[in-house]
Amino acid sequence: MKKIIYIVSTLKRSGPTNQLYNIIKYLDKNEFEPHLITLSPEPKDSRWNDYETLGVNLYSLGLSRLQGFFSAKTKLKSLIFQINPDIIHTQGIRADVLSLKFIKSHIVICTARNYPYHDYPSKFGFIRGILMAYKHIAVLKKIKVVSCSRSIQDQLFQRGINSLVVQNGVDILNYKPLDNYEKLDFRRKVGIPEDSFIFITVGSLILRKDVQTIINAFNNANHVNKVHLLILGDGYQLDLLKNIVNNDFVNFIGNVNNVAEYLQASDVFISSSLSEGLPNTVLEAMACGLPCLLSDISSHNEIVEEAEWKFLCKDYMKLASLMERIEKIDISILRANARERIEENFDSRKMSEHYQNIYYKLLVDA
Repeated sequence: MKKIIYIVSTLKRSGPTNQLYNIIKYLDKNEFEPHLITLSPEPKDSRWNDYETLGVNLYSLGLSRLQGFFSAKTKLKSLIFQINPDIIHTQGIRADVLSLKFIKSHIVICTARNYPYHDYPSKFGFIRGILMAYKHIAVLKKIKVVSCSRSIQDQLFQRGINSLVVQNGVDILNYKPLDNYEKLDFRRKVGIPEDSFIFITVGSLILRKDVQTIINAFNNANHVNKVHLLILGDGYQLDLLKNIVNNDFVNFIGNVNNVAEYLQASDVFISSSLSEGLPNTVLEAMACGLPCLLSDISSHNEIVEEAEWKFLCKDYMKLASLMERIEKIDISILRANARERIEENFDSRKMSEHYQNIYYKLLVDA
């Protein structure tokens, strides 16, 4: 049996954490023994307990960023020596940087889940973000990289990085459509009007996600039904976004642990992102049977090729017209098509199998 060590900063509930969970969940446990090391203390919204139920061997170094600067390499080296893995698999800038210490003695692979020059300036400010992106790109040039989408692969290639591709997947057993009674039952529980047409968006409230375009579109659309917009997530743009709402039908839900239920209780998903890896929220929404209104970016086009329900970035008037149009039609066929697209192309079990095939090849080539 081959041992694999996964290294991440934390198991904070997020897209990358969910994708890693799915990789490990569907590992062939007769072939691979998973170990997982986190570098920092776990936050309140950690999925640590979920990973425990998978039978993963879990370790936490529990280091702050300052402590990690001085002692992470030493403590990580000691733990890796103790476990003696066949493969080290990292994700995230901190884990990727630390993995450089082991590339001469171990098989090392990482997953690129974003394009650093798009993601980091949005999250950490322009100057710090650009410096972090420059450092991360330099690291990725030295290790084996798997991109989570073809769009990320193309962007990294422009920086001189050749990577494999394993597209993100969604666990279709946990994300699935509900019948009408189940939808209404959840709406009653959380106070969503039962007779309302529900648009929903999920994600961090940051510049790159451009939720402002969704709100502007909702404000300007001539809605023909009783309509609500649900916004799940939190971030530094929260106050700004609240200030541009001009009606009582936009609901800021915040961070929740039951995103799937909110998706299942809604009618249409919207993403107006300016850049993405391969967005988990779009995959999860479609798995729940939601048609999607999407900004016309490469990662969205990788999931949904048809242009009929897309709009150019920041074009809130086009999005408003799409809202008006989709409110007026029978969306049952669109719902079925969305679910079918996920089942055929983005099942997390298949994603895990692709990673396992990469592991086998790396072991044979070593």
